[in-house]
Amino acid sequence: MANNKDISSTIKRTIQEADAPAIFFISDFAEFGYEYVRKVLSALVSQGELMRLANGIYIKSKMTKFGPLQPSAYQIVKAIAAHDSAHVLPTGAAAENMLGLSEQVPMKMNYITDGSARVLHIGSQTITLRRVSPKIFSINNQTLAILCLAMKSIGEQNLTDEELGRIYEIIAKEKDKDGFTKDVQLMPLWIQNIIKPMISK
Repeated sequence: MANNKDISSTIKRTIQEADAPAIFFISDFAEFGYEYVRKVLSALVSQGELMRLANGIYIKSKMTKFGPLQPSAYQIVKAIAAHDSAHVLPTGAAAENMLGLSEQVPMKMNYITDGSARVLHIGSQTITLRRVSPKIFSINNQTLAILCLAMKSIGEQNLTDEELGRIYEIIAKEKDKDGFTKDVQLMPLWIQNIIKPMISK
């Protein structure tokens, strides 16, 4: 049976060998016991090797000449969603920025999920995961789902010709359009009226 020193070395070696930036959960080492793993990870936080993001969630940054490089907000929420066996999608300004409909990187990144609601803080940036009904997650094509949320954020009356051109580019780049018709039917009617003609071109 491994002693605590061996267990600690195993945990530290796993973290040190992981490509950074990386995200770790206490449950990644569940076989070693929650409390003991928490103490090991807390010690690594004190030593500057990890950053505690939230209860049970830690980040390993990648050191660059410009300072520590951390996982993006979307990488973080995707990792949390995978860990929770949940879905997650950016909404509002986060969705607009991801699709290139806005160049502004919001300080408050909002996401929707069918998993647990959370509020996370990385430096001056706030990441909010809001639990919603699963209807939007019925859209199989993730790009279309994010596009739907981005367009809802902008609003029908506020869409510019430049943004409509960008939306056309996004759709044109999608290679697998087999499920588009079914996916579009799940969107608000005004979005359907914009996207349907683009798909048929």
